[in-house]
Amino acid sequence: MAKPICLQEDPSLVRYDATALKPDGYYCSYDSITNRCYTDAIIYDGTGIKDFTEEVPVGSQCTGQTFVDYDGTGMKPLSKPNVSCSAV
Repeated sequence: MAKPICLQEDPSLVRYDATALKPDGYYCSYDSITNRCYTDAIIYDGTGIKDFTEEVPVGSQCTGQTFVDYDGTGMKPLSKPNVSCSAV
């Protein structure tokens, strides 16, 4: 998924870009051009890590997950709740 131009970023989340893990994942980030929110990050499901992408319209819920966070020293799980996609 191409990275959208988003109003909010979560620079510590990890994503996979088909070549390698990158520390520029995002969760429920609004794109004013499409009027949708996007998630592109790696999740941890209790047994391993997996790629997770999602696209939802404004007013819908972005799916909360246990994401993989990179804090500068290593990767750690980071839980995020469901949140509403909003143009703010």
